Amino acid sequence: MRAGTLVYCCPEWLEHAYYDAEPATVWSLGCLLYDMVTGDVPFHNEKQIIRAVPTFSDHISPGTVFHRYRTDTQQPTCFYVKLSFCIRAIPQTRSQGGRVGG
Repeated sequence: MRAGTLVYCCPEWLEHAYYDAEPATVWSLGCLLYDMVTGDVPFHNEKQIIRAVPTFSDHISPGTVFHRYRTDTQQPTCFYVKLSFCIRAIPQTRSQGGRVGG
């Protein structure tokens, strides 16, 4: 039996029916931030969630200041780098202690 919204559910819950609160919360926050910026959730089904490989498209919500790449260097922006620390398959590698991005 499951409760909650699948698209915000962490991989360890789907695979093992177990989760640690802090990494699971960081995962859900990462999914929510991704949705707010891109206009869509990073994963749409259990298989995608378990793989935990988000696709960072160039589609950004209209009017946002978040861009995928810096215009001067074409390197990923700080936002996308930090977001990638939230959406990781292994809970211990997600941002912890209130710090996003390491």
